[in-house]
Amino acid sequence: MDYISLKNNIINTLKNEHLKQIPSVPVLRSATQKPFFIFSPILVVYEKFLSSDEHDIEFIIQPCVRSLESYKLKYNPIVSNFQELLSIFSYKHRKISDYVSLFDELNKTFLSLEKNNIYWQVESTNSEVKKALRQNDFYNIIDCKSEQLRCHLPDITQSAFYLKVLYEYRNGLVPICNFVLIDQEQDCCRLDCAIFLERLHFIMNQQDHVYDTELYSSLVNFFAEKSIPYIESCRLSSLLRTSLFLLLNGVLPESKRGGYFTRKILREFFAFCYTHDFDVNSEIDNLLQFGIDCLIKTGTNIDIVHSKKNHEEVKRIITYEYTQWKTTQQKGIKLAAKKIQHLSYVDRNGVEMLKDTYGIHEEVLKRIVKESGMNFEGNPNEIEYSNRFLPYPFDRTRDFTPSSWFSQSRFSI
Repeated sequence: MDYISLKNNIINTLKNEHLKQIPSVPVLRSATQKPFFIFSPILVVYEKFLSSDEHDIEFIIQPCVRSLESYKLKYNPIVSNFQELLSIFSYKHRKISDYVSLFDELNKTFLSLEKNNIYWQVESTNSEVKKALRQNDFYNIIDCKSEQLRCHLPDITQSAFYLKVLYEYRNGLVPICNFVLIDQEQDCCRLDCAIFLERLHFIMNQQDHVYDTELYSSLVNFFAEKSIPYIESCRLSSLLRTSLFLLLNGVLPESKRGGYFTRKILREFFAFCYTHDFDVNSEIDNLLQFGIDCLIKTGTNIDIVHSKKNHEEVKRIITYEYTQWKTTQQKGIKLAAKKIQHLSYVDRNGVEMLKDTYGIHEEVLKRIVKESGMNFEGNPNEIEYSNRFLPYPFDRTRDFTPSSWFSQSRFSI
């Protein structure tokens, strides 16, 4: 099933359940004040939760942008700096069992996920949530401490907790939905619910992860055909796809505010291209062709994405940004090479000093240090993240039960 059909079927199912659809908003929330971007759909309806006057249950399919370290894109191929989320909102208190029933009905009507493979991450002392799950014949419950599931919703409430839905798939558990139970009073609460559409998409199509889907695959294959390792091809695809989405939606590179994020993502993309001897300017037409093809398949802002005028402007911007970046890096590389020529080891303080002094991206710096025959102290946050038992992809050679997997995964931390 293609991604657009997935969205349309979910929309029809929710409308048949008498939910009201609200339109998505531009991803740039503010040009001057943080948060600059819509990183969660609840930002679209924040005022409604503050007033509590709205009685309808509403839903939205909203593009979201958030700032993730690029190493997380490498080690966890179900996360992204840009994705669409389906969110369901209830501004007044309703039965928790009604929310669970709605999810169950969506699954029965359209998703067709195996019910026995659905697991619920629940605050261990919340008996009302457990009761609501059992009323809907959900019995795979994973108990968690309250601090693991606390959700921070400033101004709205001091009492909000996640109820997370995980799906057993290919030797692990994939997070597919987050319920946020707001101001729970016995068996009732208000609701903010986010469903991860890209993850449902790859599961329903029996694919390994999001990079196998049509939303990424043409870009991934293009980079892989250039002899770039598969995992790096995935990361490059994610960075470029996010950059193109921002540029096509008018979030232009600048030195501060929201446009700084566009420039940051582009420069990370340039840096990883550099480490694989991939010249952006010589491949710019192919990058736009395959990248825009991926965006068209989301069906979002389709007129903007199809516009030839926008394509030419994006081409001009990327070419200019890359030329400026490459010139700066080449100057910095020469100066840094002189600075380290008598060293045998570059520790973390040295890495940060060289980055700050010469404006060199860490991936570029890592390459020139290693080419000089020296050791390089890596980013401790990246090392710690890569050494964790990550949620996905999974080791298919080991013994597995969902509970034992969960106890070893990052979800238990």
